[in-house]
Amino acid sequence: MSRAFKPMPIILDLVFKNFSKYKNLIFFMGKNGKKIFENSKKDWELEYTEKKSLTNEESFLLNIKKIKKKN
Repeated sequence: MSRAFKPMPIILDLVFKNFSKYKNLIFFMGKNGKKIFENSKKDWELEYTEKKSLTNEESFLLNIKKIKKKN
């Protein structure tokens, strides 16, 4: 999923509401990705793995397997 598509919180909401049978949601997170990701975790319970980018030391990949909205 490209971050240029929509901000992460909006993408999580779209997937949660419309794509119940997804297996992997992959985000390519850039320089400000950590802050965006930490803010998103305030509203969402996520089962994920994180991997460092091979091309940029400040970037990383997120592979999200499960999404649940916090109450």
